[in-house]
Amino acid sequence: MYLVKDRQFGMDRCVFTHTDPRTEGYRGDVAEKVNLDYDMNRIHSWPDGERACPELGQDQSNPNFYKVFKFPAERNASGFVLIGSGAPFVFYSWADYRDQNNPPPERFSPRLTGDEYFNYLEAADAVVQVRKATDQNEPLPDGANRDQVAEWVARQQMDTDGSIQQVWFLPTGTNLAEIRLLEVSERYTGDPDELHPVRFWIDVNGGKYRVAVVDITNDRLAKIRSNPSNALPEGWTINNARGWSRRGPIQ
Repeated sequence: MYLVKDRQFGMDRCVFTHTDPRTEGYRGDVAEKVNLDYDMNRIHSWPDGERACPELGQDQSNPNFYKVFKFPAERNASGFVLIGSGAPFVFYSWADYRDQNNPPPERFSPRLTGDEYFNYLEAADAVVQVRKATDQNEPLPDGANRDQVAEWVARQQMDTDGSIQQVWFLPTGTNLAEIRLLEVSERYTGDPDELHPVRFWIDVNGGKYRVAVVDITNDRLAKIRSNPSNALPEGWTINNARGWSRRGPIQ
């Protein structure tokens, strides 16, 4: 078998193939003559109350031998070196893998079929699930500073929902117990002209905050920023807004 890595959504996927991927256009590093121990029935069987967190490990005494472990503790106990979180992809050829996992162009083309588009979204959601299972949660902010809590909530929203591209905090016109957020997602399917906040309460380090969230698209956000008179919920304003993307603060 051959082992290669395919970087998608900011993460490396480990891909095992039976044929040489270089003959089908792969240009990265290739590990040859590798063996994989992957008990799929056990790894993907989750009895009640059990949550698997697969990891791919490499045998330190035999670098050509790889094994998928159901839990990190199992891999640690075995002495295998961590190669990647999540189960690897196993295909007969590189072409077979790419046929099923080829990402769409940077900007979606009208030529994409419905199935291709939904396959892409499902792949993105799968990566979010892996990150949720393997990443440590961002710690709660110290104290009870409303602006720090707003940033923490924004990052939590992006971490747990892969469709959210940006979150904007709108502090103007609010009191210190209220957090207003705009969540930007191209998957939003509601009426862009009817912006209805979803409200909930959170308690952070003794501070209680009323959070109001409005979902919008990038186009709607651009219209609001270019002309603040565009409708937001009553009392809301984009003035002095602070924004964050998945990569950090928006300048």
